[in-house]
Amino acid sequence: LVAPGAPLDALLVAYLLLAALGAYAAARALEAAPAAAAAAALGYAGSGYVLSSLGNLPFLAGAASLPWLLAAGARVGQGARLGAAGLAAAAAATAVSGDVHALAVGGLLALALSLQAGGRAALPRAAAGLLVGALLSAAQLVPSWAFLPLTVRGDALPEAMRTQWALSAWRLPELVAPGFFGGRPGGPAA
Repeated sequence: LVAPGAPLDALLVAYLLLAALGAYAAARALEAAPAAAAAAALGYAGSGYVLSSLGNLPFLAGAASLPWLLAAGARVGQGARLGAAGLAAAAAATAVSGDVHALAVGGLLALALSLQAGGRAALPRAAAGLLVGALLSAAQLVPSWAFLPLTVRGDALPEAMRTQWALSAWRLPELVAPGFFGGRPGGPAA
């Protein structure tokens, strides 16, 4: 952890600790007993998704911030005094992490948890918290979008790659029946 050649190790451990603490907070916000919340924390931080994200910092940062969105969403629905502010902070942290999937899933789950805990009356506070979080994250995201054309992601994909990786809706049955429409794939190339 303190080796001179491994400067990212402390950051990785910090993200794992944040993931565990967030899972604990989410479980407690959902009224789990402390022992059950501790088990949830260990289970989440040690899960395959979180540990496999150690090689991809944006996904690890998203996994570390996702449970905080859930905890804050539940707290908004329960009428916590600073619940919306906590939700704004969690949404901003998740947005700045760069993991759009964690932000989308966590935001929807936070809204659902606030609705479940507080009914329709909690939805405006939860939506306001998510909106403020998005505005807070704009300080980093707007300049990033401005520089997007200068990155590899801003380049147009070659036609061969676009065709190879395109998701055609009519081929969705191949998720459960590979080759149903496209036939059996040939042998691997040498």
